Amino acid sequence: MKKLVLIILAIPLMVFASEEDIWFANGMNAMDVKNYAKAVEYFSKIIQKDSNNVKAIYNRGLAFLMWQKFENAFMDFDRTIALDSTNADAYNNRGYLNYLAGQNAQAMDDFNRAISLDSNFAQAYINRGSNYIDINLFKPAYKDLQKAIKLNPDSPSPYLELGRYYYKTGKYKKSVENYSKCIKMNLKNPKIYYSRGNSYFKMGEYKKAIADYSETLKANPNDFDALNNRAVAYDKLGKKDLAQKDRMTLQKRSGTENIFVPFDKIVFVKSNDSLDNFTFEMPKNWYKREHHSAETHDLVISPEKIKDYQSPYSIGIKMSLIQDMDKKYNVSNRDSLLDFWEGSIEKNAENYHSYRIALRKKFARVGRYGRLNKSIVQFTEKSYPMFFYEYALAEKNTLFYAFFQCPIKQKEYFEKIFDKIVDSIRIIQKKDEK
Repeated sequence: MKKLVLIILAIPLMVFASEEDIWFANGMNAMDVKNYAKAVEYFSKIIQKDSNNVKAIYNRGLAFLMWQKFENAFMDFDRTIALDSTNADAYNNRGYLNYLAGQNAQAMDDFNRAISLDSNFAQAYINRGSNYIDINLFKPAYKDLQKAIKLNPDSPSPYLELGRYYYKTGKYKKSVENYSKCIKMNLKNPKIYYSRGNSYFKMGEYKKAIADYSETLKANPNDFDALNNRAVAYDKLGKKDLAQKDRMTLQKRSGTENIFVPFDKIVFVKSNDSLDNFTFEMPKNWYKREHHSAETHDLVISPEKIKDYQSPYSIGIKMSLIQDMDKKYNVSNRDSLLDFWEGSIEKNAENYHSYRIALRKKFARVGRYGRLNKSIVQFTEKSYPMFFYEYALAEKNTLFYAFFQCPIKQKEYFEKIFDKIVDSIRIIQKKDEK
């Protein structure tokens, strides 16, 4: 009789479970085994039958998020909120995606809304605290992270963000303490060692920094930041051979072997633009791309394999020449031309996250008068700081200018190359100018 009872009890479940319920269960099971593509497939089946099924839309958004299909995830969370404006999880997740996209104001609105709907939402406090750190609002960041710890003391996540908070506020010992707490709480993220290594480096604890960078590299041998930073730490300890070994490894794995040629072995060759407006010397193994328009003559050189003058690059130089400045911009004498250039520099700087001129000088060279800025530029909050040369030459109605750039970490190497190129630049004087 017991077997009969079990059979009778099982039959109604088979009969009354709807097709949508089965798809949903299958989707959740696929999520559990991290098969996010399959999860999306099952949730999409439900949505095809019922376009307003909030539960399926939200969970498909989660699957897209875990699958790192961020645009799709954003659309599903956005749609969830449109259908259910009380869904705190959807606001939190949409806020996280806004945060990843660098949309800090929109992210803050979403985190605020999530917390207003659920005042005990620990993860929303962590996310909002992280967002506050990004925009340098440190007091509310600290308050949010402490609130998250109070709500969920067993979670390592707020300590991870506190490590970042203390690093950004210059309290490196506290930063180390919080990253160490994350490690003791068994947070599975090799970047924690990298972050703690950076804090040790700031404290001058180079051996400990190297140990942490090495832990990061055990998990990911191709972590270029960890390799670069370990090389710098080895330099600080005077271990030049180990530093060079890391740099050679970095060059090989990142495909930049031909970029970091020792300076004394670089062969410089004379080059010019195709219209013979200016000449310069460049490393023989660098690439040159050019473009001419009615406004400017533009030329880009880079050690990276750029396809055309508009190709993105992290290391390189863009040179431009504008003739007939009096007709095009109503400026003619050399001081006005250089003031015009400086005004353009200041206008560009308004679009950067940060911009600082480390050195500014004026000079006269082969009959041309010029200006040179050495600057530190950070395009966005999350981008690497860049080292810039901003260079201009002016004479009569012609303005020549060039922007040299490389990551700040590589400044020491490329500054020598930039100096060599700057010294070689000559504007070709046309016959009608003589």
